[in-house]
Amino acid sequence: MRSVEAVGVLDRTAEGQGWVVEVTLRDEDADRFSDLTGRLAERPEPKNGVAVVLGDRLIAHPVVAERLTNPTVQIAVGLGRAEARGQADSLGAPRPPPGPGAAPRPCLINTTDAHQQRD
Repeated sequence: MRSVEAVGVLDRTAEGQGWVVEVTLRDEDADRFSDLTGRLAERPEPKNGVAVVLGDRLIAHPVVAERLTNPTVQIAVGLGRAEARGQADSLGAPRPPPGPGAAPRPCLINTTDAHQQRD
């Protein structure tokens, strides 16, 4: 995946998840990502992780426990507000829109299975 539709930061402290960073994949990437997560979910730790990379910088490395079929996925949970905002900013998340109808700008994201490259 090279780009996403949207990046968001959510306050899930009331649910015990802390601050969460989530991305919404473009339609053309959602099926491929679902296939990838299905394969990763069958692997034991630590081979079931997916890397979220921007340029040469690792943004997040979530573990995949099950096939993800929703185009909106959480890439980081249990963060503090500043850390979540920093990750989202790194991915190009917009600040709150300046007015009605403002659209989020796309961001670059490169999702790879680092373990698959070694297998």
